[in-house]
Amino acid sequence: MYSPVLNKSALRKFYLEERKSFSEHEIEEYSKTIFQNFLKYFDLSKVKKVHCFLPIQKFKEINTQLFIDYFWENNIEVYVPKIISVEIISVKFEKSTELEKNSWGILEPKSNEDFSVNPFD
Repeated sequence: MYSPVLNKSALRKFYLEERKSFSEHEIEEYSKTIFQNFLKYFDLSKVKKVHCFLPIQKFKEINTQLFIDYFWENNIEVYVPKIISVEIISVKFEKSTELEKNSWGILEPKSNEDFSVNPFD
């Protein structure tokens, strides 16, 4: 894979095109590998809160549910982004959180309760 030195927008486009070629099986395998490396290289023993994105499946993004399930199992609070107008807020994400698609077709919590003022680990 060739990755030229580009600006952020060009890099996003480049890697989106790369991901489009992945099969669902490859995405799951890559997601598992990334998750295993995350656990290997990060000490989560003192972490109480994290901010994580929900993947956009049509763009074949990493399956972050692996991370989210791990955080929940280890009593780590999970927050996800939500777009309101032109602002991005952080919303607490729990197993019972109801999701809806926004205008871009991205799943996000129905709640608009913003936790952005609270520090994350």
